[in-house]
Formats: sequence, structure tokens, C-alpha cells
Amino acid sequence: MLVTAQEIETALGRILQSEPFHRMAGIQRFLRFIVTETLAGRGGQIKEYTIGVAVYARGSRFDPRCDTIVRVEAAKLRKCLNQYYAGVGSGDALVISIPKGAYVPRFQIRQNSPLHDGDHGKDPEEIRALGWYLMDKATPDSTAAACEHFWRVVRRRPDDAVAYADLAQASAMPMTSDIWPDQYAPRLRMAAAEAERLNPDNSDVQVARALVAAGCEGNFAAAIKSLRRAIESDPQNPRAYYWSSYIFCVGGQMEDAVAACRKAVRLQPMLLMLRVLTAVMLHYSGRNPEARATLEEVAKIEPDYHLVHFWLGRIAAAEGEHDESIPAARRAAEISPSFMNVTSLATVLAKAGKREEGEALAAELQDLRRPEYISNALLAPVYGALGQHQEAAMRLESARRVREWTAALALVDPLWSDALNP
Repeated sequence: MLVTAQEIETALGRILQSEPFHRMAGIQRFLRFIVTETLAGRGGQIKEYTIGVAVYARGSRFDPRCDTIVRVEAAKLRKCLNQYYAGVGSGDALVISIPKGAYVPRFQIRQNSPLHDGDHGKDPEEIRALGWYLMDKATPDSTAAACEHFWRVVRRRPDDAVAYADLAQASAMPMTSDIWPDQYAPRLRMAAAEAERLNPDNSDVQVARALVAAGCEGNFAAAIKSLRRAIESDPQNPRAYYWSSYIFCVGGQMEDAVAACRKAVRLQPMLLMLRVLTAVMLHYSGRNPEARATLEEVAKIEPDYHLVHFWLGRIAAAEGEHDESIPAARRAAEISPSFMNVTSLATVLAKAGKREEGEALAAELQDLRRPEYISNALLAPVYGALGQHQEAAMRLESARRVREWTAALALVDPLWSDALNP
């Protein structure tokens, strides 16, 4: 069965965001290089020498007979892939493998997989609902899985504009946390463009257009216009209000941001991420008691929701309540050891005077720096809290150059004060 480049790129993105690859920058570069070269029709040129030069910067004098870096890293890559497919990727339809003794990847569809059988017998609405359930988990792995579910709906309903709009929104979600925009921008643009081609007046399609404007182009004014049109088209669309709150927040329109969140919650009360975002906007508005109460209500529903602990930790840190901030931040990182949660823990520790521990985490994060996956916007507050203001300013400027959404929130998030005001 023919496998499309889009399916391979989707599978690659999900693998690179998974736990086995989470802190393996060299392995990530290795896999991305050989897959990209193969898709570009240059698989025959993938040799030990080209990998050593292109991936590991060994230079033109690189001699594979004396330097075994590529063979050693290839073994690690195969091990990481095995771990991925034995764990979170066990249900993946498409398998990427690297045969021993070679470096050109293979792309295989599993028998009886969704891509193989076309999801026969499964209701697309059920698949879509599961996609939004996974989105609500708000972890890197769950978001990647949500994208896969929405892509499966697209395959079943190629003429459904909303299916493409769902895929666009799932592709935009990582941009709000710790992923460099260019990692998800191509899929976001593709899905939004196809949705608009099919039904430009649909409310969710207008939302997708807004996400391209904000996430890919940095044009928040255009994003607001599209979101307003989305709400005019369907005043009962919770997703339009959810994304509007982000854009209002970036523009400093905090009361509008809170109101949009509350409207989204009324329309879709079961999505916990909507309630958490309401708490975030209340926090940014200086209404911390209301923010805490909102988060505590979410915790009653889902005690291990990592975003609850993440924000409880940040709110406590902003108020100087370090006995509360550190356990909450640690809990968030334990539940989901995403880069967002780990950088927040480092910031909270530094703010609490736990300098050595904060510096140790910062050093580890620095070693793992990988622009297309790791947010400089999230690193900036860490260095600001450690008193390394020049480094913090450099990180913030770097994040702004690539239009990281998190950097756009710097003026309203209290924990950014050390990075912005040395």
C-alpha cells in the first residue's frame, strides 16, 4: 500500500515528541535527516559519511573507519525506535524502521491498522471525539495522538472542512507550550488551506485561518478578525472562544480573555483545558484567588491533570509562597515530564532560592537545547530567576524572532518579571 509523505511526516513528528526521544537531540537530528532525505528522493545518497558530516558536524575530513559516531548513534536510534513502538507507539499504523547495516529508513503499514483498512466499521465522529479527548490531556504525546486521530477522520472524510479544521487546531496546540512554530506550521497551513478551500464560511475554518495568522505569520490583528467572524458565524462554537482568549491575552485585553474563556466553558464544560485556561487568564489579570479556586475545582475532577499543578505552582511562586510552589511544580513534572513542566520547575526553584537545583536543571536543559523542539521562551524565565539577565534577554529575543506564542505572553506572566526587568 502506498504511504504518503504527509503520513510519514506526521508519524515522524509524533516519534520525535515522544518520551524515548525527549532528551536525545542527536538522535532526533539523525532520524529527521534520513527521513527528510529519503522523502526528497535522495535515499541513495544516505551513507555513514554524509550522516557524520550533515548530522554530527564532523567536517569534510570525517573518516568513518576511525570515528564510529554514526554507527554508535544508529544503534541508539534503533533502540529508541524499539522503545517507542513497544510503548506509546504500539498502536501506530505506520512504522518507521532502520534496518541493521543500512541507514535508509523503511516505512511500513501494519496489517489491520487504520491506514491499512481505512478504519472500516468505525464511526468518524467517534474517532473525532477521541481526538478531542486526547487534546484535552494536553501532553506532547496526547496531542500527537490527537493529530493522528484527526488525520484518520480526514482520510475517511476528505471533503469535510471541519475535519481539516480539527487537524489544524491540533497542529496549533503545541505552539502554545514548548514547540518551535516551524515544527507544526506546515501541517497547520496545509490543513487550514484545505478547510478553507472546502468551506471558507464555516466557523471552525475561520478558527483555523486565525491560527495560521497568529501562529505562522505573527499577525494577531488578522487572527482577531478571523475569530470574530468565526463567532459571528457560530456563536455557540467553544473553540472560537478558546482561541480568542489567547489572542486577547497577547493584546493585553484581559477582561475580554477571561470572558471568552468563561463562554467556552459554558458551551463545553467537560473540556478541562478550557477551565484551566480560564484560571490562567484570571491569574494574568491579577485575580489569583479566583484562579486558584478554578484550578482546585478542576483537581476535584482530575487530580493528576498536570496543567492544574503547573499553574498552581506558578501562581504560588508569583506570590512568594514557595512551600506551595515547589511541590506543585514537581508534581506537574512528575505527571508529564515535558519541557514546559521542567522549565517551570527550574524557574520555581530559582525563585525560591534553591539556586543549585535550579542551575542544575538549567544546565541540563541547556545541553538539550534544540530550537525546533525546545522553547527559548520557556528558558528565558529560568535564567531571569537565576539572575542571568543577559542570557534571559537573548533567549527571549530568539523566541520572538521565530514567533513563539509563549514569548508573546511575556508582558502578562508575572514569572517573566526577572527576565524582562533585571
